[in-house]
Amino acid sequence: MPEDAAPRPDEFADALRALAASRATGGVPIDCRVPSPLAAPLPPATASLIQRICDEAVANAVRHANARRITIEVISREDRIVVRILDDGDGLDLAALHGSGMLRMDELARAANGRLDVRSAPRAGTCVSAMFPLAK
Repeated sequence: MPEDAAPRPDEFADALRALAASRATGGVPIDCRVPSPLAAPLPPATASLIQRICDEAVANAVRHANARRITIEVISREDRIVVRILDDGDGLDLAALHGSGMLRMDELARAANGRLDVRSAPRAGTCVSAMFPLAK
């Protein structure tokens, strides 16, 4: 696929589902919700960054949070795309967070003019959200 060509919606959804399936081999079920078709074309660079953020967030939930269930959810609008990775794990104290994974996800989101938001509390699970504006 040419570098500037938007991925087909099924390619993006399939890539996220494949990521979820590969990470679920550790016994943690991962529900992947991606609309098809997307409400607006997704730039290839943004699609790649979303996949990388999802991979990092899922890895963190499995490795550090003792999550028993994870959900990857994509919300597609004409002017933006939002991805949320939710887990029911141990949660974390955001004030004490110094992990390189969270910094990496924030850098990835900003690379596409996006914004990362992490909401969590000890014993309350975690929600990692990334919002990316889309050209009209």
